[in-house]
Amino acid sequence: MIITRAGKDWVNKEFPELKFSIKDNQAELSGEFRFKSGYSPSEDIYYYKIDGGESLDTIIIEDSYQIEIIFVENKYPTIKETGNRIKLVAKKMGQNLPFLHIYDSNELCTVGVLDEKNSFLLPEFIIGPVLQFFYDHSSVERKLRRPRGEYSHGAFGIIENYYVRSRQGFDSTPQCLETLKRCSEWSIFEKFLKRKLPPKGHWPCFCEKGKEGAILRNCHYEYFRGIWLLHEKTRNKNINF
Repeated sequence: MIITRAGKDWVNKEFPELKFSIKDNQAELSGEFRFKSGYSPSEDIYYYKIDGGESLDTIIIEDSYQIEIIFVENKYPTIKETGNRIKLVAKKMGQNLPFLHIYDSNELCTVGVLDEKNSFLLPEFIIGPVLQFFYDHSSVERKLRRPRGEYSHGAFGIIENYYVRSRQGFDSTPQCLETLKRCSEWSIFEKFLKRKLPPKGHWPCFCEKGKEGAILRNCHYEYFRGIWLLHEKTRNKNINF
């Protein structure tokens, strides 16, 4: 994560309620994160500022959250919602915290695991993962859909993330495998990836939560395509586990 003087000046100008500090030799950014932003379905674009130049179908949301961002060297920043608002929403909805992509520690899951990186500038981070997460949550609170959808939890989400990255032109096979190895379900995936034949779309969905008789390509399509691609990549490259 690169925090430059220009980046700090940009935050002070665009989000003046957020303040920088140093705690335990780590940089922190905390305070009220206030935004009036929009998402255009037709353009698949988030507008972090509304100035009249956005698309006509832009869905505008104005909101604010109490947040804390901890910048750890060579790691993806830790983002927390410190007002307990999301926890209260989860309780009101009768859902567990992972349903709203928040952990017991108040840390937020803002991007897919394979999308985490530490080599970006501060403005890119704030109007990217941070703004998009809170805009999406505000959309859920208003009983709207998450504009770009969401990944499943756990290993399912990792493989869905892998498939989406492949469509964007990235080959994240080694990273995906290393991440899956840290999951409790790794032994199941290891046996599956060593099979001679890839999965078929008409197989019953592995999630066991879909409708009775649900098949892979209809229930969890991105997961199906992701596990199929991962199987092909590991076989073609003779990757050892």
